[in-house]
Formats: sequence, structure tokens, C-alpha cells
Amino acid sequence: MSMDGVPNKILKQNGELIKRVEKLEETSTIKKDKKTQIIVPNAVRAHIHLAYKEGCKIDRHQPWKIDNDMNHLSEVNKPLSTYMKDFACGLNKELDNKELVINSAIATYFETKKSSHRKRQNNPNYKKDQAKSQRKIHKANRRKKALNASTKIKTPEKSNFIKAIVQEMMSSEEEKEDNDGRYYEVKSPPWRTKDYKKIVKHADRLYNKNISERSKEQQVRRKKGTPSKRRPPKKLDYGFDIFIDNETTP
Repeated sequence: MSMDGVPNKILKQNGELIKRVEKLEETSTIKKDKKTQIIVPNAVRAHIHLAYKEGCKIDRHQPWKIDNDMNHLSEVNKPLSTYMKDFACGLNKELDNKELVINSAIATYFETKKSSHRKRQNNPNYKKDQAKSQRKIHKANRRKKALNASTKIKTPEKSNFIKAIVQEMMSSEEEKEDNDGRYYEVKSPPWRTKDYKKIVKHADRLYNKNISERSKEQQVRRKKGTPSKRRPPKKLDYGFDIFIDNETTP
């Protein structure tokens, strides 16, 4: 029996338990340290992207080899990666003391290019599909912003309308060319209801009303194309199915 009246066996078990907890805490700390991410400012990312283009075009470095077993520091890729690092530091002297940030930005950009390369191999139209997807996202965000600024729509209705402006409900725009230059062929989903069409038209009017004449001149022409053949989204927030006309679903 110990001095405090607690059996030695229990004290021993307690001591072993404390050691186990300390070991777990130590392991947990190591895992956290491994997962610590380096935050790369957007400006640094932009420097790295520009450095890659400049290195390949002006300084005539060989583009990265992005085979599965390679990284940005592989022997064949190291000259361009070193150039990119020096280029970024030349644009921003503060980066001289932030080697981890620059290296992280270069490594991330390499993995991004490798991922894009892999996707293009699996899908030859990947780049076009990605551009179409980005246009839908931009269109949805633009319309949300316009509706949010509108004073003609009541607040409860406005909130529901904004929630319904999602990428999956946007018309697709395929880039094409004719004698007058570049344009987008717009393919609208036939299953959107008349009410939904009114909402997006109202949002577009608001947007065009508030942009500068220069912005209007820079807009790419759009032509109405054949209706989209894609089916309506299966998963939307509750209540949004009122904007889908199932009778016109292909």
C-alpha cells in the first residue's frame, strides 16, 4: 500500500497509462507537423506561372518532362525550375528569404501540369471541356452577383433565386469561328422552366446595364445553337425542382 492509501498496482497502471498518453500526444504532434501546409500567396503563384512561360519562350529552356516518375527537381527539369526560382525572386526581393514558399509554389505548379497532362491523355477534349465548365461557373457567379444587387426582387424570393443559379443549370457555350471572328454557340437546356428563364434574363439585363461600354465591346459574340442534349441535374437543393420541366427532358 502506498503512502496515500492507493494500491501500488493502480499507481503502476496509472503511470503506464500516462506514458502511453504522452507517446500518443508525441505521435499526434509529429503527424500534425507532417500535415502542416505552406501557404503560397496568389502573387507568388502568378510569378511562378509567368516564370515558366518566360523560361520556355524567351530563355528557351526545355519544358518540364512530366512523366509519372518525375518531379520538378528531376535532372532534366532542374534547369527550368532553378530559372523559375530566380525569376520569381527578381520580381519580388522579399522572396529571397522564403525558399520554402517558392519551392512549394513550383512543386504545386508541376503537379498541376502533370494532372492536366494525365487528363488530356484520358480525354483529348479535356481542355475544351474545362473551358466550357469555367464559362458556366463564371456565368453563374455573374448572375448571382447581379440578382443580389437587384432592388426589384423581394428578399425571400431573391434568396431562393440566387440559390438556384448554379453551374449545372447554366447553358453551355462552345467556342467557334466564322467570317466575323470568334463567337460562342449557346446551347440552352430545354428542361429549364419559363420562370427560370425569366430569372436568368433579368440577371443578364442587370449585369449588362451596370458594366462599362468598354466591357461590352470586349464581350465575345454569342449565337443561339441547337438545344443542349444533357439531362437535368439529379441533385439540387430541396425545392429547386420547380425550375425543371420534366416534360421537356430529353
